[in-house]
Amino acid sequence: PKMPDFWTVGLEPSDAMPFTAQTVDIDGAVRKASANRTDIEESKNSLARNDVNIRFFRNQILPQVNATASYRSNAVGGVFLSPVDLTSIGAPRSVVAEHGFGSVLGDVLGSAFPTWQVGLTLSYPLGTSSQETNLAKARLEYAQEETQLKNLEMQVATQVRDAGRQVQTNQKRVDSARAARQLAERRLEAEEKKFAAGIQISFFVFQAQRDLAQARTSEIRAIADYNKSLVDFEA
Repeated sequence: PKMPDFWTVGLEPSDAMPFTAQTVDIDGAVRKASANRTDIEESKNSLARNDVNIRFFRNQILPQVNATASYRSNAVGGVFLSPVDLTSIGAPRSVVAEHGFGSVLGDVLGSAFPTWQVGLTLSYPLGTSSQETNLAKARLEYAQEETQLKNLEMQVATQVRDAGRQVQTNQKRVDSARAARQLAERRLEAEEKKFAAGIQISFFVFQAQRDLAQARTSEIRAIADYNKSLVDFEA
């Protein structure tokens, strides 16, 4: 700012503001946003998790049936005495048989004395259980997530459609500003011809120049807004 010509330097862009009219597919953009946006994917994943919780807690409130089965192979070893004779109390008992470790091991491996056990257990919760409470909570959370997903999809569709309409509106603004600038150029041309012919004063020429500068500024601003709206729409 300390330079003497700082406030009088004129800047002339080497290139004009680019403008290329594009047709936007708003419905396709809404479908693309609904399929690819991260916030919608997160909401869908949360909804899927709640669905898993509902199925889990629904299984918890069902009756439980447990079946068990077992098999054992028994054997007895040692010294086997004769039975007690009640008619002759005090009489000595004789050794009937004697099974050592090898004999016991053979009985076990050969399933000489097998034992089978089969069981069936049925359980059912009476009254209101914690599983039913958890199921009701999971269903409520699922309904909330489903509502939030629908609201989010509506918000996304609204945002995309607003961005698409902004592109279309700014394109019409560019067309309008361009027509206004062309009209201002023709008016300045006419005023300059009148001034050169001596039938018009310089005031009207200066006024036409001012209007043309304003029209060019409006056109540049409209083109810039259009390009920004295209970027917002793609985002």
